[in-house]
Amino acid sequence: MIKSIEALGCFDQIPSITEGISLYRMQVTPTRFVYKSINQDRVNYSFLVDGGERTSIEWLAKPHEPFVRWTKCAPDWEGADEFDRPVKAKPHWHYEYIKPLAGNWTYTGAENAGMDQLLDLQLWDVVFGCLEDWL
Repeated sequence: MIKSIEALGCFDQIPSITEGISLYRMQVTPTRFVYKSINQDRVNYSFLVDGGERTSIEWLAKPHEPFVRWTKCAPDWEGADEFDRPVKAKPHWHYEYIKPLAGNWTYTGAENAGMDQLLDLQLWDVVFGCLEDWL
């Protein structure tokens, strides 16, 4: 069993899209990534599986966090939200731009997969496997 997320490999610093936050990426396999963000003294980790075909799924490694699906798009993409309000492409840390649409997350999926327990047990391969099931 891996004792910490840091034991998975080395993080490389990447450009941050948010001022005041340092962002790092570790590529564990060609499709599995761990992101680390540091904001002053607070460190957050997230697990992301890139499904290719412009879609990925991510989980912030904290209790009670949902799975979030990201869809890559062009910088000039425009669409509408669930209330038919206009939305535009949004910068993102994994893809250059994403479609910021509602309904792209699930608390139930994360809860049913037992992600909080997997976090406590530090079963990182199982965490990635659960995310892959939701692609």
